[in-house]
Amino acid sequence: TTFAGTVNNTATEINSAKSTVKFLGTDEESFWFYVQYNNPSGNNFFLTLLDENGEEIYSGKFSDKVFTKRFSLSRFGEYKTISFVIESAKSQYKERFDVQFKQRSEEEVVIIKK
Repeated sequence: TTFAGTVNNTATEINSAKSTVKFLGTDEESFWFYVQYNNPSGNNFFLTLLDENGEEIYSGKFSDKVFTKRFSLSRFGEYKTISFVIESAKSQYKERFDVQFKQRSEEEVVIIKK
């Protein structure tokens, strides 16, 4: 079984003026993601991960001017969709990046002449 992750259905990396969410790949146990948020004012902001039901998987409050963080999610979780939500505590800034998980299986047929 092979797993594939896409961000917003089209790419493994999405950039905006302030933030980036990137799918880094998988290992035996986890899906890996990278999040960057440019916060030149150093104001507080929240990063929240939600599952497809809107249930919180992770939440953190940060104030880094250049925030970077790697996240891992279990490959064995039953996630269909997760969302990375970045929201400023003082301004109206809010971005949401949706990640869809699709499971694919591959079959290969080989004919060998002897």
